[in-house]
Amino acid sequence: MVLGIFGAGGSGKLAVDFAHRVDPHHDRWSDIIFIDDVVKRREVYHTPVYRSKEILTDSNLKNNLEVVISLGNPEAREKIFHKMKEAGICLATMIDPQAQISESVQCGEGVVICDAFIGSDTYIGDNTIIYQDAVIGHDVSIGKNTIISAKCFIAGHCTIGDRVFMGPVSVMRDRLFIEDDCVISIGATLFKDMSCKMVAIGNPAKIIKREMEKGLFDK
Repeated sequence: MVLGIFGAGGSGKLAVDFAHRVDPHHDRWSDIIFIDDVVKRREVYHTPVYRSKEILTDSNLKNNLEVVISLGNPEAREKIFHKMKEAGICLATMIDPQAQISESVQCGEGVVICDAFIGSDTYIGDNTIIYQDAVIGHDVSIGKNTIISAKCFIAGHCTIGDRVFMGPVSVMRDRLFIEDDCVISIGATLFKDMSCKMVAIGNPAKIIKREMEKGLFDK
């Protein structure tokens, strides 16, 4: 089996290192490649770069491929996830051996978990990534295509929707409900629920409409 990392940028390079920790003896993946339609180079970080079209038209590679998505934009992650699923390509789930995860945690397809702590009875939706040193309490539900950045803290009984971006070192108090397409900015401390397409900034966090904060995953 070959591991395809979609996105050859900084997060993609981290994913290469992460894959080597997850599979140090190459028992799971015989090789690692990048899939990227933007980067012009054919090799990045000593790893070959393929185009999406090359993957989709090479039946031998396609049938022996698992993909992990390393993009940092939740909407882009969702788009690529559906593109891979429509093509019949499996999404890889990767969990760092050093992660502390309760046995009752449930994960969807394509989930990536770095060396984080995740409490009991927590659910993590498809194609969500949880970066290093994040702490997630018990009875938390995290939706699809969501990004939980490094050193985030999520208290127990929180519910987080789809395509949410939680910035580094941000904090959520217990029993909060965050709807789809929200952004919690770097270092924000959240004490209130968030409706769809809102942004939380500051400590304590002020909640504003997403279109008021320019530059956040603009399309």
